[in-house]
Amino acid sequence: MDVLSQRLKTKVQRPAFNIFEYSVSLHLSAKFDCMALFKSGNPTLTEKMFDRAQQASADNAGVMSIRGTINKFGFLMLMVVAGAAYTWNLYMQEKPQTAMTLMIVGAIGGLITGLIISFKPNWAGYLAPAYGILQGLFIGAISVVINSMFA
Repeated sequence: MDVLSQRLKTKVQRPAFNIFEYSVSLHLSAKFDCMALFKSGNPTLTEKMFDRAQQASADNAGVMSIRGTINKFGFLMLMVVAGAAYTWNLYMQEKPQTAMTLMIVGAIGGLITGLIISFKPNWAGYLAPAYGILQGLFIGAISVVINSMFA
């Protein structure tokens, strides 16, 4: 068994004398645990979540482009602005109770949707527009309340 395949099968325990050899062995080691450096109680930062995200990205092997990213950002921003404009319009039509109800729905619904997206990242493509609208409802209501306090 040659040295390279042996290093790929074993975890790097201590640095070698040669710094170049050590850095190469770290990069080539298949079992090197980067997450051991960052321990957290946060359930979204566990090794299992990163493995799931890596598997989901391998399943959706599409190419990310700047144009696609900007298009998705623009669409989600449009959802946020639409939700905020709707809530603002309700408040200005002398229906503040409905706007406050939508603020609570937006806050709680956005929190629940965000948690679902955190634990099920493969659902993000379907839930992102709903999350944008819910956050827009909340942002619109908060904005109009603060505006009416200082106007």
